[in-house]
Amino acid sequence: MVRQRQAVSLHEGTIAALKACTGRRGMSAYVEGLIQRQPERDRLRELIEDAEAQHSSVDQAAVDAERGRCHVG
Repeated sequence: MVRQRQAVSLHEGTIAALKACTGRRGMSAYVEGLIQRQPERDRLRELIEDAEAQHSSVDQAAVDAERGRCHVG
């Protein structure tokens, strides 16, 4: 895959957080991963919304109870 250099403007706090997580040399790969995952999250959100429209929304109390039942440790 061919890479192209692009310039983006980010807030100072965002840049500081990226550097703290990745170091200077890992920033591009980290940001690329974030950008690639966002469409996946958007599609997942759409699937959840469609399922909730067809079957009603999930009962949060039932989810919490199941998590408690399955929690090990």
